[in-house]
Amino acid sequence: MLTVRGCGLLAGVAALVALIMLLGYRELAVPAVAAAAAIISGAATIWRRPRVEITRRVVPVRVHRGGEAHAEIEVRAVGRRCPAFQVRFEVGRTPVRADVPALGRKSRYVTAVGLPTAQRGVHVVGAVTIHQEDRFGLWRRDTTISVAPETLRVMPAVVLAPVPPATTAAAAEGPTRENSPEGGNTFHALREYVPGDDLRYVHWRASARSAAGLRVRRYVDPVPLTVTVLLDLYRGAYASPADAETAIEVAASVLMAAVQHRREALLLTTTATPAPGGSSLPGSGGFLDLLTVARLHDDPRRIQAPGLIQGPRAGHSGLVTVLTGTREAPPEVLTGLIARYQRAVVLRLKSGPAGERAEIPSWPSSTRMTVADAASVPDALRLWARALSAGRQDRR
Repeated sequence: MLTVRGCGLLAGVAALVALIMLLGYRELAVPAVAAAAAIISGAATIWRRPRVEITRRVVPVRVHRGGEAHAEIEVRAVGRRCPAFQVRFEVGRTPVRADVPALGRKSRYVTAVGLPTAQRGVHVVGAVTIHQEDRFGLWRRDTTISVAPETLRVMPAVVLAPVPPATTAAAAEGPTRENSPEGGNTFHALREYVPGDDLRYVHWRASARSAAGLRVRRYVDPVPLTVTVLLDLYRGAYASPADAETAIEVAASVLMAAVQHRREALLLTTTATPAPGGSSLPGSGGFLDLLTVARLHDDPRRIQAPGLIQGPRAGHSGLVTVLTGTREAPPEVLTGLIARYQRAVVLRLKSGPAGERAEIPSWPSSTRMTVADAASVPDALRLWARALSAGRQDRR
């Protein structure tokens, strides 16, 4: 079909012919013929569709935001010689183009084109279109080629984070719970004597003061710390969508640090996050898949577990890291959950000049909770590491 330029040139030819016929300006015949010849030759250039076979492969199919990904494109000429053309397709809503030179009979051409990875999410790599255009830009022709559909999963960027602590209890051996399995070497509490207990574990001094009889030391296995990340996905909590993206990347960095150092990890959100198909197993890839599809919402906030827990005994204990914005005061749903943990680190994400943070709503102060404001992922992780170090010193 004619482009805008081609339509303009055709209108010019018509105007020149009209002037020649009405006013007798025969001198205008030369530019009129030249313009008409350009239009006809351009049409002849794109009239024949290239007979080619195109294959495309996305490498890699999973990449962190800002990472490198490309599409390998192979073009094979079928039969006759084909003119130069352009391969076009879309990744999500972003157009991607690759130039293919003229190919001889049964020749082959391989190229690679970079794919956009600036936006987190699962992006469909669309159908391939052969775009032909003459050298003057007067005509164009688009032909859709059947190519196997593919997807590009752009995961949150992960920044190297400090190692989460193994415990948060004052005991050197580690924290304990009422349901901790017995038989370890960590003292938990005294209990009543049960026939068959080893007399070496009897606490004679406490038994002498007790009216209930013998008291026995209870030794249990220490429960390792659970690194819990509570990601606030409420849209109204953030000053801008960029702050929410920063919170998601901080969550990914903290969870990856926990998984890589064999800490139990749990991801909570303020809305239900759909579990990715085929990636529901615990591990770093599962957490990244969940955060890849995380979206902001406007519904009332309530705590949801996306259904992915790393570790057999993960639960509400140990350390919780709350990632939220600076637009609102702390809602009851967040403060209520924080109270169930031994220690909490609240990171409020707010980009922009520091002077804008004067109007940020305050959070209640607590010896078990550290509240800090961060403007970037490295800044947030630095404040997180400082809060963990302060917590260790307080326990000493």
